[in-house]
Amino acid sequence: MRSKSSISYIVAIVLFFLPAFLSAEAVYLRNGAVIYGHIVNQNRQEVRMMTDTGLQVIPKTTIARIDYGANKPEPKPEPKPEPKPEPKPEPKPEPKPEPKPKPKPEPEPVAENPTLLGALWRSAVLPGWGQYYQGRTQAAYLYGGGFLVIGGTSMVLYREFEVQRNQYRGAASNFLYTSPLFLNYTSSGALAANTLLQLNNLEATRASADQMAGYANATASLTLALYAWQIADVWLFEPGNGMFATLGPSGDGLQLKLQWRF
Repeated sequence: MRSKSSISYIVAIVLFFLPAFLSAEAVYLRNGAVIYGHIVNQNRQEVRMMTDTGLQVIPKTTIARIDYGANKPEPKPEPKPEPKPEPKPEPKPEPKPEPKPKPKPEPEPVAENPTLLGALWRSAVLPGWGQYYQGRTQAAYLYGGGFLVIGGTSMVLYREFEVQRNQYRGAASNFLYTSPLFLNYTSSGALAANTLLQLNNLEATRASADQMAGYANATASLTLALYAWQIADVWLFEPGNGMFATLGPSGDGLQLKLQWRF
């Protein structure tokens, strides 16, 4: 009977403390910390508590409150680190186009050196052309313009001379055969009362025609002279002609040489 009563006493004690072991407590400390575990024993001064790390003795002066039946919160799973983005493959550099071969520069046409013969026949065809061919543009414009002005003036004067000569011949046909020294008395004009007056007009017309002929001959001679001179100018003043001075060694000293090319 005594053994049965002792067993019953042990079972009663186990049943009394079983809920305490099945439930958990949370002790909140005054400093804000929280301790989770099972209270094994407590008195007025301290609380003995079994935790995950072992038995802890907590003075009651540090306890703010005790929460019976509280479960320890499960630790929050650490956030999985976001997968780093895979580095994008660097774009392959585009192949550089092969440089096109530079076109070979075309050889510049070699300027033909002017020759004396080429300048002479050009001046003979057109005054001033030979000088232009030699590269003497100022002389070319001078000779070409002068020949145009003087030649044109000569043609105008010669035309005026022809007009006055025809007037003289028309007036002289009434009195003269072939020369003003012989009168044509068979003409009807010889018996006119104004014969002497007409003879005076005839003489004035003849003098004017002679004067115009002199002007025309002078300008024609000047035109011909200018034409001949511009041909001679091509030869006399050909580029490379003229006086040249050279200094060269001679024995123990220097010698100055003067040359004239024409």
